[in-house]
Amino acid sequence: MIDPTRPLTSWMPIVWYGGFLPGLPDLCVGRWPAGVAAKTPWKVWIVETPQERAALLASVAKPVAIRGGGLDFKSGPDAMVSGPIRGDSVIALYLPPEPGWPWFTVGRWPPEVALGIGAQREAYTWEADATEAAALDRIARMRSQMPHMPVVVPDRKQAN
Repeated sequence: MIDPTRPLTSWMPIVWYGGFLPGLPDLCVGRWPAGVAAKTPWKVWIVETPQERAALLASVAKPVAIRGGGLDFKSGPDAMVSGPIRGDSVIALYLPPEPGWPWFTVGRWPPEVALGIGAQREAYTWEADATEAAALDRIARMRSQMPHMPVVVPDRKQAN
C-alpha cells in the first residue's frame, strides 16, 4: 500500500538495469504496489549520467509530493531525469537483474520519429516482457518496421 508520507522506496520496490554498453542508459525500474491503477505495473526512469543517478537516488529516498489529489512524480523523481537525450538511435534489450522482474526492450529513436511517438524523455520508448522469447519477438517486429535501427543484446552471462 502506498504511504505518501514515507520515502518512495519504502512502498515501491526498485531495481536497476545497468546500461551494458557505453552510450546505453541505465534503467531505474519500480514496481507499483498491488491495487494501484497504472497503465503498466512498472515505473521506469531512463538514467543517462552519474549525476542523474545520484539525483534520482536522492529523490526516491524521499516522499513523493501530493498535488491535485495524486502523486506528483513530475516535480520529484521524474524531474531528475528529464533532460534531453544523449546518444545515437538504438534498440536495446535489458535482462532482468533479479528473478520476478521483466525483460525490457528500450528504443532510443531518431528525433524525426520521436516527435511522433510522444516518448519518455523525448525519444525513448520501453516495453516490458515476462520472458526472453517474448522480448526477442518484440525486437524482431521492431526491427522489421525499422530495419536501419541497430539492435544490441547483452551477453546472457550478465543475467542474474
